[in-house]
Amino acid sequence: MLALLSVAFAFTSCSDDDSSEPSTTPSDYSYSGDGSKKKPYTATDARNFVKNLTWTNKDNYDKTDDVYVKGKISRIDNYGTFAENVPNGYASFYISEDGTQNNEFFCFRVLYFGNKVYKMGQTDIKVGDNVVIYGKLMNYRNSTPETVAGAAYLISLNGATDGGYVEDTSSYSGDGSKQKPFSATDALDFVKNLTWTDTDTYDKTGDVYVKGKISRIVSNGTFTGGGTYGNATFYISDDGTDLIEFHCFRILYFEGKKYKSGQTDIKVGDEVIVYGKLMNYKGNTPQTVPDEAYLISLNGATDGGAGYEGGYSVSFATNAGAQRWSAATDGTYGEGFSCTAEGLNIGFYKHTCSMNLPTPNDNHVRIYKNSVLSIAATGGKKIKEIVINCAPNAGTASYCFDMAGLEGGASAVADKSALTITWKGSASKVVLHANNGQVRMEGLTVVFE
Repeated sequence: MLALLSVAFAFTSCSDDDSSEPSTTPSDYSYSGDGSKKKPYTATDARNFVKNLTWTNKDNYDKTDDVYVKGKISRIDNYGTFAENVPNGYASFYISEDGTQNNEFFCFRVLYFGNKVYKMGQTDIKVGDNVVIYGKLMNYRNSTPETVAGAAYLISLNGATDGGYVEDTSSYSGDGSKQKPFSATDALDFVKNLTWTDTDTYDKTGDVYVKGKISRIVSNGTFTGGGTYGNATFYISDDGTDLIEFHCFRILYFEGKKYKSGQTDIKVGDEVIVYGKLMNYKGNTPQTVPDEAYLISLNGATDGGAGYEGGYSVSFATNAGAQRWSAATDGTYGEGFSCTAEGLNIGFYKHTCSMNLPTPNDNHVRIYKNSVLSIAATGGKKIKEIVINCAPNAGTASYCFDMAGLEGGASAVADKSALTITWKGSASKVVLHANNGQVRMEGLTVVFE
């Protein structure tokens, strides 16, 4: 059995031989899954897997290692829904294989994507939703198979994820990753069960790669001077015919930018790879989410041989005149401001700073002491170097300090003589903490792998 049992209390074994499978693992049941990412347990699997675990009290019980469990929500606990009046930021609900109340498994105090508490504005759950959860299981009071409170979280909701999980694709030719993009047929199947209520309420996937040949181009959607929105709308298929097609709707150009005259146009027969989020429009039209997917490869060519394979840098000013900063809230680091530029999502947030952060002015961004700077690459890219250009102050010092690395590994090192702060490593997201003093950022250079 893939997921072995762990115990919530210390005990002494009577035998030196611990090579056998724990006796609490049921052997009289044939499992549909194995609890792995590739083959999650069903609700019935989960019930059987924990049915013989023991519970003495809240501090003394058996629990499994982290496993994946998949099912359809059959009931939602009154005080467990993702709603504004729930202060604990988790959900409690039941799942079953068919969405009925037969053979249910209790998902108790389940956290949100990324193992974080839920906050308003994030997608709510409802009866009938298809979910995958990840975490530890137990047999509460020896009679209620359920997740361990606060030790499991949502990993997939109607196929939508936080970008770090793709459901079982063993029958697919690809898995939606950069290395193995979905085919057009894969993409059709992957989103067919997503729900759609209206243009503001619908399910969507995390960012995935989809590969195919252009079979049709929609009128007024080509990359031409007549396209006023800077995007393209076309269909792709596995073989270039119009028999089994996937709709690439409002696709942006390389690096998620609007198309400009003079760049390579698309034509029927072109082999493309697109990257972004998918949906099931009106419940019957699998397609990309408009303006949330972009071209990543065109007949093997990328944005100058760089974007899809990496190995290039972007530099730009960070002041208000150059970037469109908007007020934003990060689930981990609190309130602040963010913008999107050159294939990057950039933000600075209060974190443990006691003062409200100022709106970027026309000269620089002020990252107050104890606030953070977040830089995340889009399109599956990874960052290998960041150089922050700092503004000098009126005295002999400068607004240029070492910054601690909260995400992405290494810290960033200041060179006061050069007025730069440099981070080096390998990460898709880097978060730097201004723990030594206020940093005033005039410009930013990011080098991709």
